Formats: sequence, structure tokens, C-alpha cells
Amino acid sequence: MKKFTLKRAERLTGRKIFGDLMINGKLMVHFPFRIHWKQYPLAGKCPVQVGFSVPKKLLKKASARNLLRRRMKEAYRKNKYILYEPVQSGNHQLSVLLIYTADEVISYQVLEEKIIVTLKKLSSAYEESL
Repeated sequence: MKKFTLKRAERLTGRKIFGDLMINGKLMVHFPFRIHWKQYPLAGKCPVQVGFSVPKKLLKKASARNLLRRRMKEAYRKNKYILYEPVQSGNHQLSVLLIYTADEVISYQVLEEKIIVTLKKLSSAYEESL
């Protein structure tokens, strides 16, 4: 049975890591997301660490940004196995930053479909980079 959790160790934290991802990471765009990702040698227990961002420039209200961040986390939590399966077989750790780029709030169902497609594209890009 798959575990549908998003533990603290699986979340991306720290300005240095975010900055390194933005500068040195690979970029992929799939509307409504901009994805920055990078491989690291396996250091921790979790093969994938993920961060979520909704820019204030696009959505002014904090309540809308928080709603989208919660929806993104939930959709990722339920579908993270798509990305975990190819990464666990390797000897790397993957850091991923998902940045929301649309300027309106979309429904959870649409967001989950977009997350699934994005995770599939990311897993195939990861496999090609090996």
C-alpha cells in the first residue's frame, strides 16, 4: 500500500537551497507551473524534496495564495509516487520547486490533473538526464 504523506523531511526548506535551484537548477515550464529541479547525491532518507510557491506579484490576496499552496501540496501528496518510483531506483536525491504562474485561482480538479501531467514530464526528464 502506498503512503500518501508529505513529511517535513520531504519539504524543501532554506534560502540557500531555493537560491541554488533558481540559479543552477534545470528549468521546465508546463502551464500553470514553472518547475526548477536539480539532482544531488543522496544525502537524506527522502529521494525527493519539494517546495511550493505562489508569487505575490500574480495573486495579491494572501488567502488566494494560501489556498493554491494547500491545493498544490494536496495534489502532490496524492500523486508523488509518479516521481518517486524512477528516483528511488537511482542513487540521487531530487530537489523540486513548483512555482504557480497563472494569475487566477483554478479548481482543485484541474490543478490535480496539471500536477499529474507535470510530474510525469518531470520523471521522464529525470530519466533522460541519467
